Amino acid sequence: MTEPIPASHSAPSEPAIAPQAAQAVPAGERWGDERSTPGGTGHLRVVEPKRRGRPSARFLFLAASSVVLAVAFGLVYLHVVMAQRQFRLDDLNTRVAQEQAQYQQLRLQVAQLSSPQQIISTAEGKLGMRQPNSVSYLSPRSGSVSTGAPRLHGGPEPGGGVVPAPQGDANWPAIKADLAGSP
Repeated sequence: MTEPIPASHSAPSEPAIAPQAAQAVPAGERWGDERSTPGGTGHLRVVEPKRRGRPSARFLFLAASSVVLAVAFGLVYLHVVMAQRQFRLDDLNTRVAQEQAQYQQLRLQVAQLSSPQQIISTAEGKLGMRQPNSVSYLSPRSGSVSTGAPRLHGGPEPGGGVVPAPQGDANWPAIKADLAGSP
């Protein structure tokens, strides 16, 4: 399975071998082999192909170093991303706390503004309304007008009559009890 050495690669003192005359020479007697050289030239030798056995120590060191550096950079990157996200989370928590405080403040303001005392004082002070001297109730069933205090379901007292209007919210507990069943 050896090939003849071409004429351009042969020793200058040896004659070139024609391709037809090339013969297979056993491995120990190849031309250029230092152990057996026909013609005694000895400066040519067969180079065995490099074996692909285990990788060299330098290659293993470079590969391991590359892996360690890649892992280290990956960990640093993850740490930076986590720190950025933690800052964002802290900012969102601060905003949530501020919004909850504002919500509680607005609920208190709504409760204060919707209290009966506040409604009456706003109506009398800013809107110019005043308490009536007497209250009149209309009854759609009988078509008659009666005056007096409301009953539990909003109708006039059976005896009729004029009842003075309460001042402010002084009579609010009684009014609230009467209005509890009506829409």
